[in-house]
Amino acid sequence: FNVRERACGIIMNPKTGAIYAMATYPSFDLNNPSEIYDEKTAKELALLTGQDYTDAYLAARELQWKNKAISEIYYPGSVFKVITSASAFDEKLIDLKAGMYECYGYLQVVDAKIQCSNRGGHGVQNFTTALTNSCNPAFMKIGMSLGTERFYQYFDGFGLTAKTGIDLPGESNSIHINENMSKVDLASSSIGQANKITPIQMITGYAAAVNGGYLVTPYVVDRVEDEDGNIVFQNETVIKRQVVSE
Repeated sequence: FNVRERACGIIMNPKTGAIYAMATYPSFDLNNPSEIYDEKTAKELALLTGQDYTDAYLAARELQWKNKAISEIYYPGSVFKVITSASAFDEKLIDLKAGMYECYGYLQVVDAKIQCSNRGGHGVQNFTTALTNSCNPAFMKIGMSLGTERFYQYFDGFGLTAKTGIDLPGESNSIHINENMSKVDLASSSIGQANKITPIQMITGYAAAVNGGYLVTPYVVDRVEDEDGNIVFQNETVIKRQVVSE
């Protein structure tokens, strides 16, 4: 199990925003946080001396302490197609019965030839098949049917332009293209390849796609009790807005 930029996982209640589990791998030993936990990195550090060692050690230590789920951004890729789908459904741009999407293995968008994972093409598909195939040309066409202004409105509506407000320190924000994006930007954005977001932004957007359309604020702390067991703080579901219809 060797992931270049580490891996993370989040389990979230989509209706309430409650985070049941969150982990980053490789992690570190909470009882000895200054020890470099990743064996490969520790072996590389053992070969260094002097200032080279100090600089590399401090960088490795800071990296293992970072919560990738909320502090690091990435290109979400094909999982983003659920957001594109929900946006287009809300605008009544997808016809489950009659809608057809043809895939030749790529889509020419202005001067850019953007490939599908299936270089030979998926042929003619309805929406359900296109989603099952995770077909890039189909979803680029769906994104372009939204247009740049509407696409950005939904991108913003799903909470992908702002921090989620989770009750943890160190949350980062996305790096994204605004509503003045080009046609190529729109096509790439529709398949999750142009904007970098955090994993917590992604799962919070997903929650809105499946919970009736409501963007909720994620939280880790359920409640705080005093030494006598009295509840002094109780977290409650915070709904920011309804992004799409149920």
